[in-house]
Amino acid sequence: MDRPIEIFFSYAHEDEALMDDVRRQLIVYERNGLILKWHDRQIVSGADWRGQLDERLEAAQIILLFISPHFIESQYRYEIEGESALRRRESKEAEVIPIILRPCAWQETPFGGLQALPRGAVSVSRWADRDEACLNVATGVMAAVDRVIEERNRSSQTSSTKPIVSPSLPPSHPTPESRASTIWWLLNIPPSIPTREKVKKLIWRALAGTIAGLVVSIAAIPLSFDGVTSPIGVIVSVCPYTITLGVIAMALGQRIRGWIRTWIGTS
Repeated sequence: MDRPIEIFFSYAHEDEALMDDVRRQLIVYERNGLILKWHDRQIVSGADWRGQLDERLEAAQIILLFISPHFIESQYRYEIEGESALRRRESKEAEVIPIILRPCAWQETPFGGLQALPRGAVSVSRWADRDEACLNVATGVMAAVDRVIEERNRSSQTSSTKPIVSPSLPPSHPTPESRASTIWWLLNIPPSIPTREKVKKLIWRALAGTIAGLVVSIAAIPLSFDGVTSPIGVIVSVCPYTITLGVIAMALGQRIRGWIRTWIGTS
């Protein structure tokens, strides 16, 4: 069974008799487990009355303000409990219902814009049949209880129908972005620069490597022409190496460029 809706009674002690008449009309709903009403007479001797009042006021889902001249006169009821009730109503944490016990200028209070009980905001003390007036209040309060329960059920259904999102697992294959980052790291090329600039840097580095290879080849391979070292002999002998390495570099450059395009998914 769902937990009952807690109702907080805010009233001046001078109006306790009228408040009790309304409270008695709600007892049947409390026995049926629909509501749990609370007022300050339930504070036991020696307890922190201010702490319990604040705790119950903050926990209540419906707050009843029993309005009368005595309620308006009470600084604690009017300013402390009344303002706390309006704050919780504005934050959609509780419903606030003014209950007009005796004639007063309640419309001029901060609660004047709220729908009041009994019917027509006619004060309980002015009804010819007081029991009927209090029953009318109880009926209106239980209508608010139904709204709170409906909203609670709607919220629980919404939360239960939300899809369960499992934690994301790392992909079994690297993504194009991760592969691209690895490639540029291996080639010592910053991944932040555009792809076209990366390819240009790659080609220039391939050409630089080719030239460095030629220089090393020339220095490492002594070439002679008719047994005599000659610049012309060097050039003629190195020329095949130059052409061969150039062709290999061009082919390798194209191959690397196509591989990069396929690997990182860019053109």
